[in-house]
Amino acid sequence: MDLNNLVCPSCGAPVKLKNRFVQVAVCEYCEQTLVVQDDKLDPTGKTAKMTEYPTPFKIGRFGQLKGKDFEVIGMVRYEYEEGFWDEWCLNMAGEKLMWIEEDEGLFRSFERIRIKSAIQPWDEVYPGSLITINNIEIFITEKNSAKILGAVGNLTVKRIPGTTLKYLDGTGDEKQFTIEFYENSINLKTGDDLNRSDFTFKEE
Repeated sequence: MDLNNLVCPSCGAPVKLKNRFVQVAVCEYCEQTLVVQDDKLDPTGKTAKMTEYPTPFKIGRFGQLKGKDFEVIGMVRYEYEEGFWDEWCLNMAGEKLMWIEEDEGLFRSFERIRIKSAIQPWDEVYPGSLITINNIEIFITEKNSAKILGAVGNLTVKRIPGTTLKYLDGTGDEKQFTIEFYENSINLKTGDDLNRSDFTFKEE
C-alpha cells in the first residue's frame, strides 16, 4: 500500500498514513472515520465532532519525550461515567509507536504487549480478582466500560465512534496494566506515569 497516495472514499480528499501499522484514519476534511483494509480505505459512516480542551498535544506537532523525538499522529477520546480521557498516538523514530493517556492534566505513557496466554472473559473478572497473563499475576483494581466519542488523525488500533470499549485495570510486577476488550480483539497495555516536564515541543 502506498501510504502517501490514498484518497477518502467519502469526499475524495487526500489521506496520508503516517505509519504502516495504522488501522484507522480520520479524514481531516469530511471527518469520516476510515478503516484501513488491504490496499484501500473503507468508510464506516461514522463522524464525530469533539469539543476541544486545553492540551499540549496537537495532531502534526513535533516534540521530544525524555529526549526522544516524536510526532503526534492521532487521538481517540473515551467517555465514561466520571468524564472522559484522551489517548494520543506518537510516531517515534524508526516507526516505533508510543501512546500517551491524558486524563484531567495527568499523563501516562503506555505500549501494547502481545498476549501469549489465554485471558478470562471480561464478564467473569471483578475488582479483587487475581489473573495471570504472560506469566504475570495481575491484581484487578477496576472493571469498567467506555464509549468511544471520536478520533482524529491516524490510529494504530481500531476504534470506531459510538462503539464501546470494555476494560480492566490492575497492577502486577510493580507495573500498571490495562486489559482492553474491543470487538473481537483483546489488548494488554502497560505504562508509566509522566510529568508535564517530560515533554518538550518545538514551539516551546
